[in-house]
Amino acid sequence: MKKKYFLGILLCYVVTGILMIGSTIRNNIGYSIGDTVLAEKEDSEKVKSEKEDSDVGQQPQKVFQKVDKSYLNDALFIGDSRTLGLMEYGGVSQASYFADSGMSVFNLEKTTVPVADYGKTDIRSLLKQKKFGKIYFMMGINEAGYPWKTLEKKYKETVAMIRDMQPDAQIFLCANLMMTEEKSGQSKAINNKVICKINAMIEKLASKNEMYYIDVNEIFTDKKGNLCETYSNDGVHVLGKYYRDWMDWICTKGVV
Repeated sequence: MKKKYFLGILLCYVVTGILMIGSTIRNNIGYSIGDTVLAEKEDSEKVKSEKEDSDVGQQPQKVFQKVDKSYLNDALFIGDSRTLGLMEYGGVSQASYFADSGMSVFNLEKTTVPVADYGKTDIRSLLKQKKFGKIYFMMGINEAGYPWKTLEKKYKETVAMIRDMQPDAQIFLCANLMMTEEKSGQSKAINNKVICKINAMIEKLASKNEMYYIDVNEIFTDKKGNLCETYSNDGVHVLGKYYRDWMDWICTKGVV
């Protein structure tokens, strides 16, 4: 009797021990798997982030070449008052221009402007009427006061619309011209820091969509990255005589 009682107690201890060891093993395995999954997820997100960062600034696999101005005969320039300056003073009359002072991605599709050979028209009608070889899109300065996510979303939607309507065109997304240091310091909403942020967004968008990003600031800014005072009277636009230099610079960014 005593022997059976002793064996029963011993059996209870053995079973309890086995259950405790099993629980410990399960817990340890669970933590190990959980840690591994978390580490793999973090590594995956890190790789994804690094890939996205590495994409920034990459152009399609073609090298810019210097071309003559006839290269722009089948080009469409879309933009604000700076693009108007190119139209009026750039010396390339064969290109088409859809530009207006105050133009932005928020009013682009609502605006009608006179376009040579087409009369007064809106952007969608113009893009339907003619197949362009190149499209130069420069906007952002007039959008600078909008909430960032709203601006970014609308800019991307506008570029996507242009791409959808002109799938065979080479699209050049143009950086916004910086302001002079004095002009930039006059506003917290529209200044060179904000313009830099907008330009970085444009560059990233171009690289992700096989478009070309070109930045004219390389010829007009000083060592600090501000528009040189000698090029501007108002701190925002270059003087009329410099738009030819701007157009000549565009002709160093040809893709043939």
